[in-house]
Amino acid sequence: SDLHDVPKIRHLVEESNQLSDYDINGNYYCVGDQITFMLNGIPPFNIDYEFNSVPQKVEIQGNYFKRRAPGPGELTIKSLADSSARECKVDYEFFNRKDLKAVVYDLPSVEIVQGDNIEEDIHEGEQVEIIFLLTGTPPFKLTYIRKELDDSSKIVETEIVEDITTNEYRIMANLEGTYEAIEIQDRYCVARNHRI
Repeated sequence: SDLHDVPKIRHLVEESNQLSDYDINGNYYCVGDQITFMLNGIPPFNIDYEFNSVPQKVEIQGNYFKRRAPGPGELTIKSLADSSARECKVDYEFFNRKDLKAVVYDLPSVEIVQGDNIEEDIHEGEQVEIIFLLTGTPPFKLTYIRKELDDSSKIVETEIVEDITTNEYRIMANLEGTYEAIEIQDRYCVARNHRI
Protein backbone atom coordinates (compact mmCIF):
# COMPACT_ATOMS: atom_id res chain seq x y z
CA SER A 1 0.00 0.00 0.00
CA ASP A 2 1.24 3.48 -0.88
CA LEU A 3 1.83 5.55 2.26
CA HIS A 4 0.44 8.68 0.59
CA ASP A 5 -3.02 7.13 0.56
CA VAL A 6 -3.24 7.32 4.35
CA PRO A 7 -5.26 10.31 5.58
CA LYS A 8 -3.27 12.73 7.76
CA ILE A 9 -4.14 15.24 10.45
CA ARG A 10 -2.14 18.23 11.65
CA HIS A 11 -2.75 20.60 14.53
CA LEU A 12 -2.99 24.30 13.66
CA VAL A 13 -2.47 26.92 16.35
CA GLU A 14 -4.37 30.19 15.93
CA GLU A 15 -4.68 33.50 17.76
CA SER A 16 -6.15 33.01 21.23
CA ASN A 17 -6.18 34.10 24.86
CA GLN A 18 -3.40 31.65 25.68
CA LEU A 19 -0.03 32.96 26.79
CA SER A 20 2.11 30.45 24.92
CA ASP A 21 1.06 27.82 22.43
CA TYR A 22 2.64 24.84 24.13
CA ASP A 23 2.37 23.28 27.54
CA ILE A 24 4.02 20.17 29.01
CA ASN A 25 0.73 18.36 28.37
CA GLY A 26 0.65 19.22 24.68
CA ASN A 27 -1.17 22.01 22.89
CA TYR A 28 -3.32 24.07 25.19
CA TYR A 29 -6.15 26.52 24.77
CA CYS A 30 -8.40 28.77 26.78
CA VAL A 31 -12.19 28.52 26.95
CA GLY A 32 -13.68 30.18 23.86
CA ASP A 33 -10.65 29.51 21.65
CA GLN A 34 -11.01 27.64 18.39
CA ILE A 35 -9.20 24.29 18.18
CA THR A 36 -8.28 23.54 14.56
CA PHE A 37 -6.87 20.49 12.81
CA MET A 38 -6.01 20.36 9.11
CA LEU A 39 -6.93 17.16 7.30
CA ASN A 40 -5.16 15.65 4.28
CA GLY A 41 -6.84 12.98 2.20
CA ILE A 42 -10.09 12.64 0.28
CA PRO A 43 -13.11 14.23 1.98
CA PRO A 44 -15.51 13.64 3.53
CA PHE A 45 -13.52 12.57 6.60
CA ASN A 46 -14.80 10.70 9.64
CA ILE A 47 -13.20 11.67 12.95
CA ASP A 48 -13.60 9.92 16.27
CA TYR A 49 -12.61 12.15 19.17
CA GLU A 50 -13.24 12.57 22.88
CA PHE A 51 -13.96 15.68 24.90
CA ASN A 52 -13.57 15.05 28.63
CA SER A 53 -13.69 11.28 27.96
CA VAL A 54 -17.06 11.50 26.15
CA PRO A 55 -16.72 9.82 22.72
CA GLN A 56 -17.89 11.89 19.74
CA LYS A 57 -18.04 11.14 16.03
CA VAL A 58 -18.18 13.72 13.27
CA GLU A 59 -18.15 13.80 9.47
CA ILE A 60 -16.17 16.67 7.93
CA GLN A 61 -16.82 17.79 4.34
CA GLY A 62 -13.78 20.04 3.98
CA ASN A 63 -10.14 19.90 5.08
CA TYR A 64 -10.50 21.47 8.51
CA PHE A 65 -11.84 20.08 11.77
CA LYS A 66 -12.70 23.03 14.01
CA ARG A 67 -14.17 23.08 17.50
CA ARG A 68 -14.78 26.04 19.80
CA ALA A 69 -13.55 25.12 23.29
CA PRO A 70 -16.83 25.12 25.28
CA GLY A 71 -15.33 24.65 28.72
CA PRO A 72 -12.24 23.39 30.49
CA GLY A 73 -11.10 19.86 29.73
CA GLU A 74 -9.32 17.75 27.18
CA LEU A 75 -10.00 17.02 23.52
CA THR A 76 -8.25 13.98 22.01
CA ILE A 77 -8.39 12.79 18.40
CA LYS A 78 -8.87 9.00 18.40
CA SER A 79 -9.08 8.08 14.71
CA LEU A 80 -9.38 9.51 11.22
CA ALA A 81 -10.83 7.96 8.06
CA ASP A 82 -11.18 9.46 4.60
CA SER A 83 -13.27 8.54 1.54
CA SER A 84 -10.58 7.09 -0.69
CA ALA A 85 -11.27 3.80 -2.49
CA ARG A 86 -9.52 1.96 0.34
CA GLU A 87 -11.42 3.93 2.98
CA CYS A 88 -8.27 4.12 5.06
CA LYS A 89 -8.78 4.53 8.78
CA VAL A 90 -5.90 5.59 11.00
CA ASP A 91 -6.23 4.72 14.67
CA TYR A 92 -4.12 7.04 16.84
CA GLU A 93 -4.68 5.06 20.04
CA PHE A 94 -1.11 3.72 20.08
CA PHE A 95 0.73 6.58 18.37
CA ASN A 96 1.22 8.77 21.45
CA ARG A 97 0.83 11.88 19.29
CA LYS A 98 0.83 14.74 21.79
CA ASP A 99 -0.23 17.12 19.03
CA LEU A 100 -3.58 15.30 18.77
CA LYS A 101 -4.46 16.27 22.33
CA ALA A 102 -5.71 19.74 23.23
CA VAL A 103 -5.95 20.79 26.87
CA VAL A 104 -8.45 23.59 27.54
CA TYR A 105 -8.08 25.85 30.57
CA ASP A 106 -10.74 28.10 32.03
CA LEU A 107 -10.28 31.86 31.75
CA PRO A 108 -9.12 33.46 34.99
CA SER A 109 -11.41 35.93 36.73
CA VAL A 110 -11.17 38.65 39.35
CA GLU A 111 -13.71 40.04 41.80
CA ILE A 112 -13.28 43.11 43.96
CA VAL A 113 -14.54 42.59 47.48
CA GLN A 114 -15.38 45.67 49.52
CA GLY A 115 -18.92 45.60 50.69
CA ASP A 116 -20.89 44.10 47.82
CA ASN A 117 -19.51 46.36 45.13
CA ILE A 118 -17.60 45.16 42.11
CA GLU A 119 -16.25 48.71 41.90
CA GLU A 120 -15.36 50.63 45.03
CA ASP A 121 -16.03 54.34 45.38
CA ILE A 122 -13.66 55.94 47.86
CA HIS A 123 -14.08 59.49 49.11
CA GLU A 124 -11.32 61.84 50.17
CA GLY A 125 -9.78 61.19 53.58
CA GLU A 126 -11.01 57.59 53.82
CA GLN A 127 -8.67 54.62 53.94
CA VAL A 128 -10.21 51.40 52.71
CA GLU A 129 -8.82 47.93 52.21
CA ILE A 130 -9.69 46.57 48.78
CA ILE A 131 -9.42 42.83 48.22
CA PHE A 132 -9.09 41.34 44.75
CA LEU A 133 -10.25 37.71 44.69
CA LEU A 134 -8.51 35.85 41.88
CA THR A 135 -9.72 32.63 40.27
CA GLY A 136 -7.38 30.55 38.12
CA THR A 137 -3.93 28.98 38.33
CA PRO A 138 -1.20 31.15 39.92
CA PRO A 139 0.97 33.07 39.32
CA PHE A 140 -1.41 35.92 38.48
CA LYS A 141 -0.84 39.28 36.87
CA LEU A 142 -3.48 41.86 37.74
CA THR A 143 -4.12 45.22 36.07
CA TYR A 144 -6.46 47.63 37.82
CA ILE A 145 -7.35 51.27 37.35
CA ARG A 146 -8.58 54.16 39.47
CA LYS A 147 -11.12 56.49 37.86
CA GLU A 148 -12.26 59.91 39.04
CA LEU A 149 -15.44 59.82 41.11
CA ASP A 150 -17.01 62.74 39.23
CA ASP A 151 -15.93 61.67 35.77
CA SER A 152 -15.82 57.88 35.35
CA SER A 153 -14.36 58.21 31.86
CA LYS A 154 -11.20 59.75 33.33
CA ILE A 155 -8.58 57.18 34.40
CA VAL A 156 -6.16 58.74 36.90
CA GLU A 157 -4.09 55.68 37.78
CA THR A 158 -3.22 52.30 36.27
CA GLU A 159 -1.44 49.66 38.33
CA ILE A 160 0.02 46.34 37.14
CA VAL A 161 0.87 43.77 39.80
CA GLU A 162 2.83 40.68 38.73
CA ASP A 163 3.71 37.33 40.32
CA ILE A 164 0.75 37.09 42.70
CA THR A 165 1.02 33.55 44.03
CA THR A 166 -2.18 33.41 46.10
CA ASN A 167 -5.86 33.80 45.17
CA GLU A 168 -6.13 37.08 47.04
CA TYR A 169 -4.46 40.46 46.59
CA ARG A 170 -5.02 43.34 49.02
CA ILE A 171 -4.35 47.06 48.76
CA MET A 172 -4.93 49.92 51.18
CA ALA A 173 -6.63 52.61 49.14
CA ASN A 174 -6.70 56.18 50.39
CA LEU A 175 -6.99 58.04 47.10
CA GLU A 176 -10.42 59.16 45.98
CA GLY A 177 -11.87 57.30 43.04
CA THR A 178 -13.48 54.18 41.65
CA TYR A 179 -11.26 51.11 41.50
CA GLU A 180 -11.80 48.58 38.74
CA ALA A 181 -9.93 45.47 37.55
CA ILE A 182 -9.41 45.59 33.78
CA GLU A 183 -7.22 42.55 33.14
CA ILE A 184 -6.32 39.31 34.90
CA GLN A 185 -3.80 36.79 33.69
CA ASP A 186 -3.02 33.42 35.26
CA ARG A 187 -0.43 30.78 34.36
CA TYR A 188 -2.30 29.84 31.17
CA CYS A 189 -4.81 32.44 30.00
CA VAL A 190 -5.67 36.12 30.04
CA ALA A 191 -9.08 37.79 30.42
CA ARG A 192 -9.72 41.49 29.71
CA ASN A 193 -12.48 43.46 31.32
CA HIS A 194 -15.23 42.73 28.77
CA ARG A 195 -14.61 39.03 29.61
CA ILE A 196 -14.01 39.38 33.38
